[in-house]
Amino acid sequence: MSWGSLGDLVFETIAGPLDEAYKWAMDVAEHPVAGRKARLQVVGPKLQELTLRIRLHTSINSSPELDLRVLKDSMEAGEVLDLVIGELPDQGLWAGQWLLTSLDLAAIERWPGGLIRNTEVTLTLKEWVAPSDLTVSQRKAVKPKGGTISPAVTASGAK
Repeated sequence: MSWGSLGDLVFETIAGPLDEAYKWAMDVAEHPVAGRKARLQVVGPKLQELTLRIRLHTSINSSPELDLRVLKDSMEAGEVLDLVIGELPDQGLWAGQWLLTSLDLAAIERWPGGLIRNTEVTLTLKEWVAPSDLTVSQRKAVKPKGGTISPAVTASGAK
C-alpha cells in the first residue's frame, strides 16, 4: 500500500509514516531600545517545515538502498519535489512543492551481506515558494532632476 509520493519516489508503507509533523512559524525582528525593553516587529510567515519519519523495509520496498539513493540525490541536487498524499500519486491530495533539506537514518538493520534490510528514515522538508509568487517591485528608474549623472562620478561623489 502506498501512503503517498515525493517527486518520483512512492512511499510504500504498511500504515503510513511513523511520524508526520508540520511546523508553522512567524519571522520576528527584535529591535533594542536604549534603557527599555526591546520592541518586536512581525516580518512575516516563515517557510513551512514538514518532518516525515518512514520505515524502509525489504518486505515492502524492493530496495531500501535505491530509495535512499533517490532521496539523497534529490536533496543534493536541490530538486523541488511535489508531495502527494494518498494511495495513488495521480489521485491523491497535492500537498505542495517541497525541498528536501535533511535526511537522517536510524535503527539500521542489515542482511549478512551488508545490504539494508530495515531502517527508519527521517525526512525534513521546507516549503518551496516559486519566484513568481514573490512580490517584485514595479517601480521604474527615475532620472535625477537637473540632467544625467556623469559616469566619472564615483559612489562617494568624487571625480
